[in-house]
Amino acid sequence: MATHQDYPASTQPTWRLVAQEALGITASAVLFPFGISQARGRTPRKRDQRTTVLVHGYLSNRSALFPLAAYLRLQGIDQVLSFNYDSAAGVDQGALALREFLRRHVRGGRIDLVCHSLGGLVARVYIQDLGGSRRVDRCITLGTPHRGTYGSYWVWSRVGHELRPDSSLLSRLQASRPNAARVHFTSLIAGSDNLVVPRVFAAHEDEVHLADLGHVSMLFSPRTLQAVADRLLMPR
Repeated sequence: MATHQDYPASTQPTWRLVAQEALGITASAVLFPFGISQARGRTPRKRDQRTTVLVHGYLSNRSALFPLAAYLRLQGIDQVLSFNYDSAAGVDQGALALREFLRRHVRGGRIDLVCHSLGGLVARVYIQDLGGSRRVDRCITLGTPHRGTYGSYWVWSRVGHELRPDSSLLSRLQASRPNAARVHFTSLIAGSDNLVVPRVFAAHEDEVHLADLGHVSMLFSPRTLQAVADRLLMPR
């Protein structure tokens, strides 16, 4: 695990980083209406198959990961499903919903999870506390506050309390990490993340530092898309 020393600050001009993140937020807002409904796709009933499931972040929906889904299919990863959940209901409720979604929609085979932000904690609760390690081989997180974020002290909601570095949820996940010993975790860390503070709190096991990307703009960066595809295409 990384120490508390943060990653170096970006050398890019501040205006460029702000503009890049603003474009990412705008693109997410434009896509949002197209991802409100739950995806209806299901896998075949096959034992020998691999499915990638995408899990969105806080106050978002599956549309935020449309660019990633499209890119993965172009790379030959064609069995990709997107999961919607009520992120405001909290991490535990999201994990229960993820378990039910996988039970209904992934009918056999092995699963890889790719998660943005809060979705990474939803996936970890499912894997570590709800028996998901029996089905999941890989979990790739993008800008997930694995050790919380100091910014959460400004968020007066259930999720805001859960993301505090000293929260009971994060302590529980730290204690139950051995339950996920067989799952390979990769954390992609946005080098200019303005929501996970400090940025090093997004580090969890295998770390990939993506300099000059923000919390939302990372979802649209070719570097992020390629990094995810590369790890999904590695043999297990």
